[in-house]
Amino acid sequence: EVSTHGNSPSTWSTAAGEDPYILAVLFCMAGVVVWILLVGRELMHIVVWTRSMWALPRRSTRFLWLGNRFLLVSISHFRLLLVFLLSFVRMGVALSLLAVGLRQLSRLKSPHVLLILV
Repeated sequence: EVSTHGNSPSTWSTAAGEDPYILAVLFCMAGVVVWILLVGRELMHIVVWTRSMWALPRRSTRFLWLGNRFLLVSISHFRLLLVFLLSFVRMGVALSLLAVGLRQLSRLKSPHVLLILV
């Protein structure tokens, strides 16, 4: 039978047989999973963008106006090299944000701080 002596959520979870600490850990783990998914999505965008540039013909860089769209028809070798350099920089930033974010999220002791960070 559930006690009605307290009306706080921590009293409800304890009365229901759940440990509030376990709930806090699960909440923090959910934050870590969301962070990994967000950085993974950014890495996927980087790869797709680089592959789309790689698929262009290698000639002098040409642009085409089609309606209200600006299309890249071909790309020079030098600009393709710049695309790869920019992709490596973007990947470096994304992976460093992943590492720093995971370190910060793993240090959390309270789900309340996680809500402030997010």
